[in-house]
Amino acid sequence: MKYFIGAFIIILSFLINGCATRPPIELPSQNITLKYKKPKIELVPPSNRTQGNKKVLITVNALKLKGSELKYKVKYKKLPMDASECCIAGLSVTGLCSEVRTFEKTVIPYYEIPKQDLVFEILIENHLGHILYLDRSVVTVEVNDELVYWSGVRYLPLSNLFEDIILPDEESEPIKITIPIDNLLSPSKIVLTIYDIPTDVDAAGNVRERSSYKWNFRYIVEEKMVQKQITKERIKLKIH
Repeated sequence: MKYFIGAFIIILSFLINGCATRPPIELPSQNITLKYKKPKIELVPPSNRTQGNKKVLITVNALKLKGSELKYKVKYKKLPMDASECCIAGLSVTGLCSEVRTFEKTVIPYYEIPKQDLVFEILIENHLGHILYLDRSVVTVEVNDELVYWSGVRYLPLSNLFEDIILPDEESEPIKITIPIDNLLSPSKIVLTIYDIPTDVDAAGNVRERSSYKWNFRYIVEEKMVQKQITKERIKLKIH
């Protein structure tokens, strides 16, 4: 009798494990059309990236934005038990049997734009022959003719963003201006203006001239339709 019980357990274990590790059965896939979005920020002519005179040069660049990322959502649907299941509901052999059930696994692709900000990078070169002081210089940004506010302030002093002096014949560290784009419409007009940059000094270094510069950008979101597939397969899983 003990040999019979031992053989029964071995056979049952083989059936269970064999069923649980059975290769998935692929089901017909379904074609779907997804919308891929690519946000872009472009400089609008006649604006030049680099502006100023020979003594002070200012370059403004809009950093590249990321497009939609392909992601996947996985769903599992438990199918009704049938006679082909290895373990009948309620059957349990300690240490051997976990209920094995059939599931339909569906993998659904989708596109999602990552959370990101619009970033402008400003570089200032000093060729005045004297220290360039930016303690009075400020930057503003308008989106569709409305000023962007930072903590209730409509302008940003450059001295708040980096050290407010640039030594002769040196360049500033990159100065970054960040704007959220979560609710930005496409297309949108964006204007970045820097005011009161010293552009000429006398022999003693006293400011004789201050200038302001403006950069016009256009924000757009390009869209295209992409064909992808929803895949399905039937798999066996142990329910412990």
